[in-house]
Amino acid sequence: MLGSKKGVESFPFFLFLSLMIAAFVLIMGFYQLNVFTGFSNDRAFTDNYKNLINAMETLRSTSDYGSFTRINFEVPGSYNLTFSAESDTIIIAGKKNLNNSLEFDLLGMTDRTADRTGVVKSELTLKPGKYELVVYYGNITSEKEKNEIFFI
Repeated sequence: MLGSKKGVESFPFFLFLSLMIAAFVLIMGFYQLNVFTGFSNDRAFTDNYKNLINAMETLRSTSDYGSFTRINFEVPGSYNLTFSAESDTIIIAGKKNLNNSLEFDLLGMTDRTADRTGVVKSELTLKPGKYELVVYYGNITSEKEKNEIFFI
């Protein structure tokens, strides 16, 4: 038995098989990590969006005209967010394309990242990135902030 070469002859095959199994496990692990990261980004975006709507509702129900709040908002790499004052909607473009009608009347928005003048516009598009939004209730007097949203 000590002189048998059967184990030596089958060693390369078993080594190859074990390496293929290890590679498969690593590939599946990285795939699952990528899927989980995508789900967590989607979840964070949904939470940010709900916080924005809740802040607007809170301002409208408990505050006076001219009140404002600041909201940190992050748009993940797979989304664009557009506020439209003409149709009072928020359009979400990306993995999920949504067109959400608001219960608010959007008066206008300023976008100082693209336009340094701060002119009130009827549409604001947020591309992927981190933003600090300043949401005003019923007042179109700008405080010269970066991204402002006016509504009633």
